[in-house]
Amino acid sequence: MNATLSLNMKRLGRGRPLLCLHSSSASAGQWRGLAEQLQEQRELLIPDLPGHGRSPDWPADAPVGLGLESDTVWAALGDIEEPLDIVGHSYGGALALQMAVERPSCVRSLTLYEPVLFGLLRRHEPWGEAWGEISQIARIVSELVGAGRFEAAGQMFCNYWAAGPAWQGMNDNQQQRIARCMPSVDRHFAALFAATWGPRELARLRALPLRLVCGSLTRAPARRVSELLSLALEQSELCMLPGAGHLGPISHAAAFNAMVGSLLEAVPAL
Repeated sequence: MNATLSLNMKRLGRGRPLLCLHSSSASAGQWRGLAEQLQEQRELLIPDLPGHGRSPDWPADAPVGLGLESDTVWAALGDIEEPLDIVGHSYGGALALQMAVERPSCVRSLTLYEPVLFGLLRRHEPWGEAWGEISQIARIVSELVGAGRFEAAGQMFCNYWAAGPAWQGMNDNQQQRIARCMPSVDRHFAALFAATWGPRELARLRALPLRLVCGSLTRAPARRVSELLSLALEQSELCMLPGAGHLGPISHAAAFNAMVGSLLEAVPAL
């Protein structure tokens, strides 16, 4: 697959490179607090993913898949002189895993908050409540996007992950920004469901330090994916962020960012 989009990429600070990948419907701005915390010690590489922030959308006829977005991020990074540490949230976490599967020698560590690699549920627990729940949410979002009802799709998506009326608490600009992202969010669901990884893909991750973080109040599908990854990858560490849901890196940013700093300091030297 050829990466064809030119992504908006923030580059801040100096030091060992740290790539930060945001969640669906967010943008590079999600990581503002983490950048302020780490830019004296790190070079932070923070892209807007396709269809988000200031990056362009994929054409309507573009193929769908994590591999295509991974190729696009690698292309935006250019030549990498040393392996990356990667922090990712939700879709950004799943994308980080894809990047590591493709180029494990270019990745030093992964610190991921609820990487929503839902294809694991589809492959390993298709009878489970977690798969049934998330596949229903994705179906409703896709139907609304297909009907051009982007605001309704945004409301469904936001309120599900926030476990409450988050959409109603937003101003008009915030709602419109998320509504514009919903065709990309629909693509994300399709890409995540298609990533039905088995032993071959997971084997490429086993040499990498992997820190998984879950909110103690998160949704069942997100929690179960992290549990499956933790069971499949013995070197991984599963941590909890108390009191947080799926939006923990945003709603509990200070606590999560402090956790990231500690986890990164603990990564073994190459």
